[in-house]
Amino acid sequence: MGVRQKNISGIFRRFLFSFLLAGAATILVLGVIVQILTIKAVIHPANYDEQQLEQKREEIQTAEKVEEKMLPYGTRFGVFDNSGRWLYGTFTESEREEVWKAVLEEKNEIRSGYLKRFQREEEICLVSYQLRVQFGNPALRERFPHVLELLLLAALLIFCAEVMFLIRYFSRKIKQELQKIEWMTEKIEHQDLEFPCPDSQVLEIKKILETFGRMRDTLKESLMKQWELESARKEQMGALAHDLKTPLTVIRGNVQLMGEAESLEEAQKYSLALEQEIQGIEEYLQILQEMISTGGYQMYKKEQVDIRELTGQFRERIEAAAAGKKQTIQFECENLPKWICVNEKLLIRSWENLVYNAIEYTPQGGMIRICISEGKEQLEISVEDEGSGFSAEDLQSAKNLFYQGDKSRHSRKHYGMGLYLAEQFAKENGGSLTLANSTRMKGAWVRLRIAKESRNK
Repeated sequence: MGVRQKNISGIFRRFLFSFLLAGAATILVLGVIVQILTIKAVIHPANYDEQQLEQKREEIQTAEKVEEKMLPYGTRFGVFDNSGRWLYGTFTESEREEVWKAVLEEKNEIRSGYLKRFQREEEICLVSYQLRVQFGNPALRERFPHVLELLLLAALLIFCAEVMFLIRYFSRKIKQELQKIEWMTEKIEHQDLEFPCPDSQVLEIKKILETFGRMRDTLKESLMKQWELESARKEQMGALAHDLKTPLTVIRGNVQLMGEAESLEEAQKYSLALEQEIQGIEEYLQILQEMISTGGYQMYKKEQVDIRELTGQFRERIEAAAAGKKQTIQFECENLPKWICVNEKLLIRSWENLVYNAIEYTPQGGMIRICISEGKEQLEISVEDEGSGFSAEDLQSAKNLFYQGDKSRHSRKHYGMGLYLAEQFAKENGGSLTLANSTRMKGAWVRLRIAKESRNK
């Protein structure tokens, strides 16, 4: 059987009920105490003096002389003749006038209490008394004349003690529940996510704890993915940088030999081309190193680029690259602007990533179609080839960093970075990268778009 759940309003209703119950219990206890003390004659009821005077009425009226010992303790008296002349008693002079005036006005209440009248032969005895609870013991009555006030004060202190107990009890209960939230907060703050989600008897706090539990699970999953991605990023980028240095050394050595040899002009031409490729690889390595240090894609300064001239240079480079496999490049340019604001190196590198993938996967003697055109808001390049195309897995994940599926268009030689870098460049320039399979050429189709920040000159 599970723990009974309650909400915050239920807790406060319970506190209010306990508060009222404590007040009622205090009043009940006070009444019982007064009743017991009255039975034991420890205290006298408020009308005790009045009852005693009535019981002694005959004695007071018939006695030869009224004496103080005949009256209840604490009362005062005075004897007057029928005309109001003072004879004897314990009243002060001012009290004498007040009590006789009350007789004339037929009142039984004076400033010091109440007045009881006893008719004697040719005399009138007046006794003043008070209607209040008093101790039966004269010494206690003298020391504590206001018994009821004393009992009320004691009841108030008891009630306050009960309220303090209730406040501490309920506050401790709520604090215990809130400490669970504080404990989970500290755990999450210090990324100590291997902890059980505590339960709570309070519905609202239970919901908060469940929310924190989901937050813990989401954060744990996110941190795990981040750690795995960061580890893979550093490991494979480091491996790529190391692997690229080896062919650089070989290529540079061969270039130097070709430059020193007495060779044909064609060899010198290839030597110059190799030097240019080496420079491009070194720049690529520099970008990778910056990505490792910054943890992401590096943003570069944009500049005004003559897009028509750049397209011509790009065409020469890819045609030379495709010549090795005797592939045909079908190159189309449509309505290109004269100038566009972009980083030239990153634009060329992104275009080359797409085309070199197509060259790699297109069979010997195949065709590659490249179209560079200007849209309403964007500049786009589309590349189609006669290769194997993208698999369903490639279409889903090929743009992810380090993706190296068996049929990936990245290929293992590229360490799963070509399409990732192209997409990052597109996003940085307000564009997008789209992957699909070509219905016309039966291979892959890739389109890269960037926002057009150009002006005509």
